[in-house]
Amino acid sequence: MSGHAVFTARLRALPTAWAGQNPDRARQILHYGIHSLVTAQLRAREVVLGPAGSWYREGPGPFDEEDLPSDRELAARAVVVIDNARRHAREHTTAATRNAACRPAPWPNGPLFTWPTGIALPRPASAVTGSTSSRCPAPASP
Repeated sequence: MSGHAVFTARLRALPTAWAGQNPDRARQILHYGIHSLVTAQLRAREVVLGPAGSWYREGPGPFDEEDLPSDRELAARAVVVIDNARRHAREHTTAATRNAACRPAPWPNGPLFTWPTGIALPRPASAVTGSTSSRCPAPASP
């Protein structure tokens, strides 16, 4: 897993290097006051997950070499989180598919037995008046 980071210290100094691909987007970026950029390609298991970017806007000076280790660490941690989420989603989908395949097929004419919606239970002895002998007859003697 990797998060290789590259920085562009001053965007206004290199307008053709990054702005040539999308001039409208470049104008928006400069209009918002973004002046320094660090980008990282997020890769996990030889699969490119996408880009990650950090930028300074109207604030401190530009990014420099000292900022790269922390940006690399952030990108590497993001890769781990994203990769774990992708793997979890894949495993969950696989398990759900297997569980669905293991369920028995429904009966063609409906279920053989329907569970009752309610079962009448006897009331407790304290709620019944009278002697217990009238409710619980004694066993017959031999």
